[in-house]
Amino acid sequence: MLIFCENEISSSQLNQKIYAKVSKNFQKNIVFSMYYVYFLELTSDLDKHEILIAKELLKSSIHNGEINESKYLLVSPRQGVESSWGSKAKDIFYACGLTKLQRIEQTKLYIFNDEIH
Repeated sequence: MLIFCENEISSSQLNQKIYAKVSKNFQKNIVFSMYYVYFLELTSDLDKHEILIAKELLKSSIHNGEINESKYLLVSPRQGVESSWGSKAKDIFYACGLTKLQRIEQTKLYIFNDEIH
């Protein structure tokens, strides 16, 4: 399995809505960052050229799998179920010549700041 992580922190309107709801429910300002993380199941290792293609398609880099922060939440599709995003992404990878891919899924990783303001 190969894991890619988005290069930059996502800052979207969805994050702002989540921030507002969480802060309201806890009646405190909760500070968090959100990253997209991609899990690729492969039939064999990708070569250097294939890794470059995958990085470009996902706009991300290979992740070492470590999370230094102690408080996080990983949101992903149910195990054993291929999401519509994963199905379409697999079609795109195949069209780009990356046929070693068995499955790909996108997850969201929320990392919460230890300090609650």
